[in-house]
Amino acid sequence: MHTIMRRRIPYSPLRLGRVTAPSVAARLGQIAAQAFETLLIWQERDQQRRALAQLDARMLKDVGLSRAEVGLELRKPFWQA
Repeated sequence: MHTIMRRRIPYSPLRLGRVTAPSVAARLGQIAAQAFETLLIWQERDQQRRALAQLDARMLKDVGLSRAEVGLELRKPFWQA
């Protein structure tokens, strides 16, 4: 008699097309973490642009920026890099 050996594939909810509560919760956690990180980046940009607006001509010269370049940067919305 011939015996056919089949390779056993470990159980995977994704392979079976099922969605489990832990996988949904993990994904929601990832999304929340990404959203929080994005908010922190936006806040940092806003703070940096406010600080840039406070620099005088001498300080701008030290960092190699013109008043026109600063003006362009200050007109950007907080979500734009």
